[in-house]
Amino acid sequence: MGSVGAYLTVKGLFLATLAVVVGSFPLAKLTAFDAGWYLTVVDEGYGVASRSNLAFFPLLPGLARIPMALGVPSAWAVLVMAWLGSVVAVVGIHRVGAELGSAAVGFWLAFCWAVAPRSHVQVMGYAEGWFTAFVAWGLWAMLTRRRWLAGFMGLLAGLTQASALVYIGVLWLWWLAGVVGNRGQRGWRARLCLERLGAAALGSAGFALFWLYVAYRTGSITGYLDIRRDWNSVAGSPWPNLVKTWNVLTPGYEGTSFTGLITPAIAIALAVVLLLVMIYMREHWLAVMLLLLGLVLVLMQQEDYHSKARMLMPWFVMWLPLARLFARCSAWVMVPVALTLTVVSVMWGLDAAAYRYSP
Repeated sequence: MGSVGAYLTVKGLFLATLAVVVGSFPLAKLTAFDAGWYLTVVDEGYGVASRSNLAFFPLLPGLARIPMALGVPSAWAVLVMAWLGSVVAVVGIHRVGAELGSAAVGFWLAFCWAVAPRSHVQVMGYAEGWFTAFVAWGLWAMLTRRRWLAGFMGLLAGLTQASALVYIGVLWLWWLAGVVGNRGQRGWRARLCLERLGAAALGSAGFALFWLYVAYRTGSITGYLDIRRDWNSVAGSPWPNLVKTWNVLTPGYEGTSFTGLITPAIAIALAVVLLLVMIYMREHWLAVMLLLLGLVLVLMQQEDYHSKARMLMPWFVMWLPLARLFARCSAWVMVPVALTLTVVSVMWGLDAAAYRYSP
């Protein structure tokens, strides 16, 4: 598939360039920060301590045990499974774009995701690839009325990241929309949309199970929230992050570094603008709600402003307006545009790979 080939080209260039800069294959760079915490889960299991690794969901470490059973070292196992997740995500993103537009829209939607700000984490030992894959295939399942697949993707997403709450919320809205749409139908089964209800319940199960597991390990029903507080990860009003974004992008602002502030500020500004464009263009309501709820969740996160661009990555539907625009342009226009975006993405990735903060 062309989308996978384009993705592998972009990421291959990044990895090759990073290897040249580092002087060897950058395994340590690719398994740093959150990837290192996933490695602790793989190598040592979950522990209850200050800044516990219970903050990290179990799906990626669980998948890493598959190649480890074949003798693959844990660092490589986490990395390879993370790469696989990103490829699965690209295919799912392409299918969503094709369903909402055309094959060309699907290609450019996947390409935009591949070159997005902080997209270098797609080849790090992070769970973003798998989580985006579950969101993409789940959205595709909802769009094509594959109800139980949509629910199963929610279950897997809930075992991958806390941001699954956004997808779960969309699942329940999808069920509610079905109830409202079937008000005039005969029979209680049709009115209640039992299959959608079951899918929403199934989709909520993964997150609920991990929440209960953390509660069991910590001895508190709010154990997961307590652990998040230990990580300085608390929720609040989106307003401070919007104000900060405005200030960072205002001429004359004296910030710290391009990677730490400008990149996430650009990503947030793009998400807000593209959300408004999607509403104006009357994009499918499921895509709009996915981006809206995802953006609100990112802005509610009070710490880690430098990570906002990465947090926006699973909400790939934000790139739909650009994908539609690119699909209408001729190859004479899009070839240089694609090359430029690839170079910029590689340079941003190199900058972040050497940065002292987690992506």
